[in-house]
Amino acid sequence: LFEKFIVTLLNKEGASQFEKSAATLKRKYWWKNIKMIIIMCAIIVILIIIIIVWAGNK
Repeated sequence: LFEKFIVTLLNKEGASQFEKSAATLKRKYWWKNIKMIIIMCAIIVILIIIIIVWAGNK
């Protein structure tokens, strides 16, 4: 009975640690995703500006 109690405590502690690491990892990749979206939007805006300037010079 005592062994089951210890195993249960260890499992809960492991689950808690896993939950913390999962949250940290989720936050990390969320920021990576946001940065990538910002970079892609900037590239699209630059391309649009280049096309407008190029079309205006014709």
